[in-house]
Amino acid sequence: FNKKTCNKEGMANQYNGLGAIFLERGDLARAEEMHTKALELSDELGLKEVMAHTFGYLATLYKQKDDMDAACAHWRKACDLWHEIGNQGQAERCERLLCEAKCPGVMAYAERARVSV
Repeated sequence: FNKKTCNKEGMANQYNGLGAIFLERGDLARAEEMHTKALELSDELGLKEVMAHTFGYLATLYKQKDDMDAACAHWRKACDLWHEIGNQGQAERCERLLCEAKCPGVMAYAERARVSV
């Protein structure tokens, strides 16, 4: 049991929670700040599931900012992680978001992701 690692994992999840609240309230700058902190901690600790959720939140944030290139890039990162950790349900949900957003190359991406699993 590593208390320092455990605290950082909890902090990453809390940052995501705060980011989601700010996102829901329309405070995109603070939401991005919280999700970026979550991503930094989860990347440091190798928490792929937390990273996948965070990329999804960031994609939603960028979509709200009308930055569809960034949104699509973040959804792809989330999808890749969901496939990597074997969570097909989340991977498929993520791919639906890519399709709904009309992200370039989404069909080829989805097919490639299925083949590589």
